[in-house]
Amino acid sequence: MTFARTSKVIHAYTDYPFEALGDTSGQPAPFRKVRVLSYDGNKYCEVLVEYEKEEGYTWHHYDSIKSFYIYSPLAEEELELIEK
Repeated sequence: MTFARTSKVIHAYTDYPFEALGDTSGQPAPFRKVRVLSYDGNKYCEVLVEYEKEEGYTWHHYDSIKSFYIYSPLAEEELELIEK
């Protein structure tokens, strides 16, 4: 699979279940902020997931996921409504 890289950083959100972050495959996962790093031109994107492992520390997880799990940036108010 070949990914097209871009110098433009795209910020978005995903609710994809990352098992490396403690999620269960096939179960709902929390919305997380991601940076889309590349797209293969078909259906997969490479993303960098931002998450908080310990209070005050931001960690990152790199993965490749299907593009339909990636959502456009939302206003903070909209995200709060979805998470409730």
